[in-house]
Amino acid sequence: QERLQVSAREKCKKLFATAPAAKAPPYLSAKQVKPVPGLCLSNLEQFPGWLAVPLVDENNTVHSCQFIAEDGTKKFMFGGRVAGCFFPIHTEAAGPLVLCEGVATGLTIHAATHWPVLCAMNCGNLKAVAVAIRAQFPTRTIVIAADNDQFTIDPVNPGLTKAKETAKAIDAKLACPDFTAESLPEKPTDFNDL
Repeated sequence: QERLQVSAREKCKKLFATAPAAKAPPYLSAKQVKPVPGLCLSNLEQFPGWLAVPLVDENNTVHSCQFIAEDGTKKFMFGGRVAGCFFPIHTEAAGPLVLCEGVATGLTIHAATHWPVLCAMNCGNLKAVAVAIRAQFPTRTIVIAADNDQFTIDPVNPGLTKAKETAKAIDAKLACPDFTAESLPEKPTDFNDL
């Protein structure tokens, strides 16, 4: 596992040094958000032109990458460490630190609030990221921006369940999108949908 993680770090280092910046990738255009520095378009053979999202730890070391296709299909770099890693959006900004799941959700939250955002990529990674960040910022206000997976039956609403557990574990605030009855046929889940 350690060898795979070292290999993934090297691949990511090369990718983010040589790939073109993500000026207007179709996935982000469809989500109606603009790219930020750090994102690029993959030049790897298996994910050509996919949006490439670097995943860093609390020391800003790139460990892995998430690739996102135009249709929203998501894949992680094989062998890369994901646990406790995240994509940071304008972490130098003032205000509460927001932790969410996906990159489109994070870009939406930052555009609406101008607050710094960390994207954990999935609800199962929220707590690991939150614990590492709380250790780094023991007194800073942290907001967990939950995905409201109200249409997921098994398990019941994993996004909100994991977000509540995470907020409680690090003494953070919790924000959850609430949708009108008119929007429910589209099955919205996150702050980008809102």
